[in-house]
Amino acid sequence: MRRRGKLPRLRALLARSRILERISLTPEGTPLSDALRAIRILLDDDARLLSISFHSPSVQPGHTPYVRDAADLRRFYGWWMACSISWRARACGRSAPMIW
Repeated sequence: MRRRGKLPRLRALLARSRILERISLTPEGTPLSDALRAIRILLDDDARLLSISFHSPSVQPGHTPYVRDAADLRRFYGWWMACSISWRARACGRSAPMIW
């Protein structure tokens, strides 16, 4: 019988030891530099799908801790724009359309 939870613990151990790094593709708490690095690595490895997530209330200031005011909202949209520009530049010529 397979022991439950063994693989998640291994992933966590690898992440804590910096052998493996988990980077969430989200403007909510992930630095832009980390997201751009992850996107570069994924596209260089011919990833066909990138999934970027966020909480929908974040598109209006005051509803989440990630977007408290207008300045946070500008940073939020700036994160999206930078990721979009980076992705389009790297994916140019590949069959990797951006779906909004």
